Amino acid sequence: MNHFFRTVVPWGRAGVGAAEKPRCDNTHAITPFTYTWSAQVYVKTTSVNLGTTTRIPAVLPPTPWGRAGVGAAEKPRSDSTHVITPYTYTSSAQAYVNKIRKTLLAFAALLLAAPASAVAPEFKPLASGGSYASTTYKNVRYGIYQADPAQVSLHWKTADGSAYANLATLKRSLEQSGAHVAFLMNAGIYSQDDTPAGLWIERGQTLVLLNRKNGKGNFHIQPNGVFYIERGKARIQTSAAYHIGGHHPDWALQSGPMLLLDGKPNPRFVKNLSSPHKRNAVCTTADNRLYFILTEDYDLGSEWPSFHRFAEALQHLGCHDALYLDGTLSDWYLPGISGTFHWTHYVGIIAVTTPETP
Repeated sequence: MNHFFRTVVPWGRAGVGAAEKPRCDNTHAITPFTYTWSAQVYVKTTSVNLGTTTRIPAVLPPTPWGRAGVGAAEKPRSDSTHVITPYTYTSSAQAYVNKIRKTLLAFAALLLAAPASAVAPEFKPLASGGSYASTTYKNVRYGIYQADPAQVSLHWKTADGSAYANLATLKRSLEQSGAHVAFLMNAGIYSQDDTPAGLWIERGQTLVLLNRKNGKGNFHIQPNGVFYIERGKARIQTSAAYHIGGHHPDWALQSGPMLLLDGKPNPRFVKNLSSPHKRNAVCTTADNRLYFILTEDYDLGSEWPSFHRFAEALQHLGCHDALYLDGTLSDWYLPGISGTFHWTHYVGIIAVTTPETP
């Protein structure tokens, strides 16, 4: 059955692409015009004379389901057969479709590339001071100790110049001085002559200068960085940024590489590289919290993390800037959680003592 209707068009200026709006007495005059290009999808261009009617198809072309060839679309059927309905996309409609497609593809790519949202560790306060959390991320268990920067100190040698060398010796020395030891951990990378590989400052006194030389090994993976305590606040910066900052910290150590810079993994890390080692690090969060992190264990069938996996884990924990301290030999002392025993000697050691650092 054929369907006929009076021509209905957008109201506006009579002429090309417009028609005169009917009057309230339901009489009207039809001005000859040409349909706009976008209208051609549904109605063919027709020469219109006064008093004539224009045929409009009762069934409009189907919504395009996908590209089935130039100027055609196909609608799939349940029996896997299809029909191709010829039509031509209008330029404006094509631009609109392309814009939506690009937006959706960009959004999908963003979802795939975006790191997992940071999850704040569930800390439990420790009777000895500070707080501790343990969490598993991608089959590796991480221990996180949150410290008060005002209670952090660095230790390398005794007053007579001999090295502490291990956690037990430093713990005993601090306790003899009247301090309560809440936490100990090996500090940054050291050289073959058992000296810190880079900047080392204790009580405002520089014992080793900032190392800006190029070299081999983890320490020299750029950028490396400096962890320091200045006026009771913890900061982590690249060595280059620290060098020009005019700082006067009470405590500082240099190590490398930087694991996170402004919340993002060091771009030099290889994402899928297998480089398993037990590792430890220090990080600060965007709201100025201070964490010391140690890889504690890994699941059966997994392995210790590479630099990139370690950086991703710190990012997941909410770290904003993070500095690698050392690997393989890394360990810590936490009363009730981990003792002072470790297999190899240390050079620099980080301590948290309460009520005050001796």
